[in-house]
Amino acid sequence: MDTEYGYSYGYSRNPMATAAVVLGVISLFTCLVFYISVPCGALAVLLAILSRGKNPMPGKSKAGVVCGMIGMCLSVVITLASVWVVLTNAQMRAYMENYLQYYLGDSSFDLDQELGTMFPALKDALGLDDSETDDLLPSDASDGKGDFI
Repeated sequence: MDTEYGYSYGYSRNPMATAAVVLGVISLFTCLVFYISVPCGALAVLLAILSRGKNPMPGKSKAGVVCGMIGMCLSVVITLASVWVVLTNAQMRAYMENYLQYYLGDSSFDLDQELGTMFPALKDALGLDDSETDDLLPSDASDGKGDFI
């Protein structure tokens, strides 16, 4: 490939590989935001695979695949860990139930009952049958009119 300055010595521009690297880095940096990190990581992997064509995968494409996969995996692990912490901690469940009662306007909403109905396998694992979460809330927030800012 000739350029106006001479030969390019095998260097060719591959915009899909560049886009894969950029999306992979975005996926890494936004791994705390599930709805941004996972699509960017998936697009990075897809563009990296498509950028190779019939040739071996260039270095930029490999970097895009690695960054995209790490970003997606981190995002999924962080999201699952966060959900697990909220579900396994009785005080966090009580705060979540209080928030949902305020948000839904239904003071009879029972989070443990809803979780047990939606996910029967979690009943035993999380101990959702126990209703000991009422004493975990502060006294001013237990009336359903707490300040949620």
